[in-house]
Amino acid sequence: MENIQQFYSISLAEFWSLYKVSIFMSLLGALIAHYVRKGTVQVPFLVIPYRKGKWTKKAVSLNVRRVWYRPLSFIFTIVDFLLFIVGMRWDEEQAKRRIYFELGFLGDVLIGVGAGILSKTALQVTDIESIYAEVSAALLAGIAGLAYIRERQRKNSEPPPPCQCCCCENCKEPPAEPPPPPEPPPPNNACGPSSNEP
Repeated sequence: MENIQQFYSISLAEFWSLYKVSIFMSLLGALIAHYVRKGTVQVPFLVIPYRKGKWTKKAVSLNVRRVWYRPLSFIFTIVDFLLFIVGMRWDEEQAKRRIYFELGFLGDVLIGVGAGILSKTALQVTDIESIYAEVSAALLAGIAGLAYIRERQRKNSEPPPPCQCCCCENCKEPPAEPPPPPEPPPPNNACGPSSNEP
């Protein structure tokens, strides 16, 4: 209980003075790993694959002939777009579309900050006060933390391997039967009957 109260009693200035070296070095390691991985510094971007829903298309097609209905069609489109952002989809075509947000180098910065704080905390727990250990641990933590997150993202984005079992209900086709063994060659009687025969 006293440790928790002591943790919450630390001011932001004290926290920064304690962790700034580790955070800076971990940020440097994360940015190095980001550049080595992609060759460029990727900026954040947001992709919204919006297309009008069926009822919005119908409302626009009905009202496009009348000039005073055009503002109403525009309002329908805005409402449909906002509902798409919130997650309310009205047809299968819209339901399959996903909003994609990539943090870019800002995500690497967050990883670097977290890895630096963890490395400094680990050194404090083990009572290591060497500045060289702090710098090297934070730099390696930034590189390793980013590499771990990238590997997890790659594994999550890959499709699952096909099922190889023989009794799974998810298998679309039964396992192929092994080919039959080859037939033995016929006996070679080109030299005539054997000498044992009368």
